[in-house]
Amino acid sequence: MLVWPPERMPTDLVFISDLHLFSARSTAGRHRPIMIDLAKRAEMVVFGGDLFDLRWSRLGGHQETTRAAICWLEEFIDAAPQRQYVYLFGNHDCDPGLRDQLCQLARRRPELEIAGDWLRIGDIVLLHGDVIEGGGDAASLDRYRLRWSLKPQASLTQSRAYDAAVSVGAHRLAAALAHRRRRTFQRLLTYLTAHHLGPQAGIRRVVFGHTHRYIPGKSFGGLRFYNPGAAVWGVPFQPVFIAGHDHHYPAGDPGWGP
Repeated sequence: MLVWPPERMPTDLVFISDLHLFSARSTAGRHRPIMIDLAKRAEMVVFGGDLFDLRWSRLGGHQETTRAAICWLEEFIDAAPQRQYVYLFGNHDCDPGLRDQLCQLARRRPELEIAGDWLRIGDIVLLHGDVIEGGGDAASLDRYRLRWSLKPQASLTQSRAYDAAVSVGAHRLAAALAHRRRRTFQRLLTYLTAHHLGPQAGIRRVVFGHTHRYIPGKSFGGLRFYNPGAAVWGVPFQPVFIAGHDHHYPAGDPGWGP
């Protein structure tokens, strides 16, 4: 968890998540130009989790995919240099080997910081969003991510069946049924309030991923929610861009929370 200090407030930020790179369903390659363009326009780039897909990777085992993930990140940073980068974890980022390599990369690249589960910048909170699985509390999130960390890489047979389901749009229907907006917003609100990150703490907007449902801004419970969708076949995707003059710490609130 990370609360960004007011004296280092970014002028503009962009939130990118759910690329699911290295899986057959990923369309991240076609979105790379707009991602790089937005990164160059922003002072901060927040990677919101699930950038890589170890379970459904077509590159081989976890080690091969992890090496490719680190190379992708370094190439992205080099393509849009002199920016602050922050990495948030999602359920596909639970592999211990990947997390270890991400932390090593952050030590080599001072422009990259690992924030963990959430990041607060002024009146905005950014997180992956998988806390909605299981009830919207910290214990449920821990159990959910533990299950993901123990999942082996999918077999060729499983991959073919999954690709077939994606080709007919079954993944879009599953996301719509599992992640109904009102229930998603309520679970996020419950989690954030428990962590002193709700409206009472000066939060006004929530930027999250995970659900693969594009949300350009919907109000609920005193908050406004944004989601970039996902860079996967058949799903809308648009990184969330927030201009610097649109986020601030509430008067009398230094931004560090209780």
